[in-house]
Amino acid sequence: MKKQIAMCAACLGMLGIFLYVGFDTQNAPMAQQNYNENSNALSASYPTDEEPVENTDTLSRDTLISGLRIKEDWYFGEEYWVALYQRASGETVIRVSRLQEKDDILQEVPVSLPGEVLEISGFFTSGESRTPACDDGTTDCGDVSEVCAMGPDVVVTCSGGSAGEVRKFLYLWEGKTHAFDAEPVEIPADYVPESITLRIFSRTRQKGPVSRQMLYQVDEQTKNIIEIRSYTLDREEETLEIRDGLRQRTLFSGNVLLDESGNLQNEAYFDCFFSAMSYVTKPWEPDPNIGYEEGIPVFAAEYDEYGLMDSHRIYYPDKEALLSEQGFSGQEPFYQYTDTWGDLVVELYFNPATETGCGFYYDYEFHPEQEQIVTGYLFHGVGEHEWVQYQPYVLENRDGETGKEWLDGGEVLSYEEEYRYRADGKPEYFCAKGLADFYGNGPEETIFLQIDFVYRDDGCLACRKYSHNTWMWGTSFSSGTYLYDEKERLIYENLYVTHGGMSLYYIYEDDSDKPAYALMLDNCGSWGCGLFTVE
Repeated sequence: MKKQIAMCAACLGMLGIFLYVGFDTQNAPMAQQNYNENSNALSASYPTDEEPVENTDTLSRDTLISGLRIKEDWYFGEEYWVALYQRASGETVIRVSRLQEKDDILQEVPVSLPGEVLEISGFFTSGESRTPACDDGTTDCGDVSEVCAMGPDVVVTCSGGSAGEVRKFLYLWEGKTHAFDAEPVEIPADYVPESITLRIFSRTRQKGPVSRQMLYQVDEQTKNIIEIRSYTLDREEETLEIRDGLRQRTLFSGNVLLDESGNLQNEAYFDCFFSAMSYVTKPWEPDPNIGYEEGIPVFAAEYDEYGLMDSHRIYYPDKEALLSEQGFSGQEPFYQYTDTWGDLVVELYFNPATETGCGFYYDYEFHPEQEQIVTGYLFHGVGEHEWVQYQPYVLENRDGETGKEWLDGGEVLSYEEEYRYRADGKPEYFCAKGLADFYGNGPEETIFLQIDFVYRDDGCLACRKYSHNTWMWGTSFSSGTYLYDEKERLIYENLYVTHGGMSLYYIYEDDSDKPAYALMLDNCGSWGCGLFTVE
């Protein structure tokens, strides 16, 4: 029996409507508008790490304006000292050196911006300020503080010229060259950074009863600033509209409930999904290990003599070639999964009589044009999956633990719990935390387990977000997002596994409370795929 099950707009049409953006009410530029049209192009050389620029006596006469530390990679990258200097000639430059070897200049970028150059800062900045070491090894450099930037991109602020307004210019870090791009991108002075790696920021403005927020992404190749989302709340009309700036389509438009302060009553429902975007405007670089240029890569799952799954690639010129070979040519999909933005993500073709199946996983890129990237999967045989319903409202992990059990082991030194409940008694938030010394570096405040719940306006559960401490319970399934339909049936799981992410799609027959099948795609099928009956 064929089943075509899609996540429709009525069930989850708003389930993808908002996860991380602020309100922007300013008339923002249209998509693909280039903020950098009038800025001067800059030039710079990129010496290699093996050939640092030789320090001279001239450097000691330069004046330090502002500096900060950046780390190229979040976990393992080397730290750099990035600073603005004013030369005796009056020219301003950005200098890059290793944090512990500030005399060895790796890159020097001339800064030619309108008005007086005021400071350099991180696109994302965290940590406490401290006085940096001067060129002579002392710390008496004047009123200049050193801060830690969470990402390598930096922002240079200038007075703006004769008008006196503040203007900001973003210098992008090029990972391949380990240096800054010499051509900056002008960004709004009131920008609010939202994502480090994706170079996303938001803006907000209020005009009467209307709040408007725009979400932008910096295109690292064209240096354009591209609108990717907009959010407009009319408190007088009590309406909300959310737009997709890339596809120029409306994601949600309708009446909403407001509280006494004029804010959304169910703000978490919209905000929770805003950052879970299924695409961004980035250049797609095919994985050279997969070989998309050879055709559609299809991951075939087979089991060896020990019952272990093995996945290997087969290339097909197009989708029809795979469907024809497997006997599904001209047939409708057995199952489809559409994400919260209305994009088709998964298709499954399945023959219950022969227990064979195949399908496709779709990803989307928008640089420079919308592109659908297709990956296939293929399996023979149907496994069995024991249906152990993990109750969504249980405030513990799958093993029934919260971290309190570790108090007697010496590593967890204190334990406490935080709760937040709705008026109807359902949980909104749970956090188990305390002092722990897992690494022998002394006690520090640590979160053991955290669970967030998001509900629809009628009170039924829409999403559950879970994370646990990896030292305590391992990395596999340490975080996950669980989506539920309007009957609070689990329909989708996205789980972290050490080599990537595992997705489970639950297929129901009619109005059954228990799914008939579970489709598993491990890392989009590249690490394994299969269909399982739920017993």
